[in-house]
Amino acid sequence: MAKNTLSLIFIKISIIPLKVFSYLFEYFKIDNIDKDLKKSLEIIDKYSLIKIDEKLLNVLIIAEDRRNTLHCGVDTIAIFRAIKVRVFKKVYQGASTIEQQFVRVISNRYEKSFYRKFREQLLAIAVSKRRTKSEISNAYLSIAYYGYNLEGITAIKKICGENIKEIDLNRAIELVSRLKYPQPKNINNNNWLEKHINRNKYILGKIKPD
Repeated sequence: MAKNTLSLIFIKISIIPLKVFSYLFEYFKIDNIDKDLKKSLEIIDKYSLIKIDEKLLNVLIIAEDRRNTLHCGVDTIAIFRAIKVRVFKKVYQGASTIEQQFVRVISNRYEKSFYRKFREQLLAIAVSKRRTKSEISNAYLSIAYYGYNLEGITAIKKICGENIKEIDLNRAIELVSRLKYPQPKNINNNNWLEKHINRNKYILGKIKPD
C-alpha cells in the first residue's frame, strides 16, 4: 500500500510538464493532435457497445501496464526505468501504457523518434481525461494487431471463442501475449513459438490466484 502511494505521488508530480504540453498541443491544434484525439474518442465510443470479458481486460493490464490504475495515460516510473536500463545496460525496454499503445494504432505512427513518442504521450493524456480506463482497454483490444490475419474483434473470436463476454483465462493469455509477439504467417519463423510460450508463462506467473 505504501509503495503504491509513493508511486502515485511520484507519477502525479512528474506528469505535470506533460499535462501542460498536452493542453497546449490540443489548444493550438499542433501537428493535428486534435484530429487524432477526435478519431480516438470516436473509436472508443464505437467499441463501447461491444463488451469484452473483464477477465481479458485484467490480463491486458497485468501483461502490458501494471500501474494502469495509478497513471493518467503515461507511466513516468516506467519511462525512468526504461531510460536507466537503456543507459546502464544497453538494453531496450518498453514503457508504453495501454493508452499509448491504443493511440499509436489510431494515429498509425510507428517511426522511432523522440518526437513521435512525445506526441503519443500527449495524446494518451488527452484521451485518458475523457474516457475511462475500461473503455480505452476495451477499444484497444478491439482494434489491436495480434499477428498475420489476426486483428481486432475477429482475432479475439478466433483465439478466445465466439462468446467474447465469457473468455477462458488461458485463452485470454494466449491473445494478450500476441501483442508483444504478433503471430507470423509461419509460426516457426524467428523462434516465435518459443517466445510466445515464454510470454504466456510470464503473464500467468504475474496473475495472483483467487
